Amino acid sequence: MVSSALVSIVTPSFNQARFIEETLRSVELQRYRPLHQIVIDGGSRDATVDILKRWETVDHGPGYTFEWVSEPDRGHANALNKGFDRVQGEFVGWLNSDDVYFDRSVVGLAVDAFQTHSDIDLVHGEVALISEDSGLQMILCYPKFDYERALRGYMVSQPTVFLRRSLVDRFRLNSAAAPAIDFDYWLQIGREHTTAPESHGRAEQPWRRSASRCALTTAVKKGQAGSLRFETAFGCDSCGSLLYSNWSRC
Repeated sequence: MVSSALVSIVTPSFNQARFIEETLRSVELQRYRPLHQIVIDGGSRDATVDILKRWETVDHGPGYTFEWVSEPDRGHANALNKGFDRVQGEFVGWLNSDDVYFDRSVVGLAVDAFQTHSDIDLVHGEVALISEDSGLQMILCYPKFDYERALRGYMVSQPTVFLRRSLVDRFRLNSAAAPAIDFDYWLQIGREHTTAPESHGRAEQPWRRSASRCALTTAVKKGQAGSLRFETAFGCDSCGSLLYSNWSRC
């Protein structure tokens, strides 16, 4: 897929040598071009920097650009904000360094939704729990986003999120909200954006596919310390359910 709309994927990292190459490759393998991948590493002391240096020297083909920096930072939110400062794309993905897109159409489908519906600023999807060796455990289906429900703890699956650049230019992550920086970020955006009704055909149509796998599905892996890792995929029209929510400008 070739489009004039550049997509930037921002990946914060710290001591994630065990997973980061898989993350990088899952972005490189996306069919969509052009792609701009940005890694903001917090001065890792494991093999992460060696992996990034090696990745930088590889010929990844036309339409894929890669940049990275490794230096001390003030944590996850600060790293992401530094990455957002480097964004060049019209659309932006946030993929942590132990997160993976496991369907090659993920980015392309997100761009299709944005380009088809100019009133949509953010899209996201479901999440599936998988084991560390990628065995599927369960799929968690998220209801349509509602700000009042979010105030009571509703979560958006962060690795499935794509945003217009205008959002990352305007809203920044708050380090004081750690460890719930993503939840705080959705609340910031949700205060000024409304969710399109489920019956709004323009909102539903982009994610419907003929495949029988799950569309815009994210999988979660458990790390050594019990942390969660995520993998994002698209698919599943067998159930015909609404497969993503969106925020529209008020």
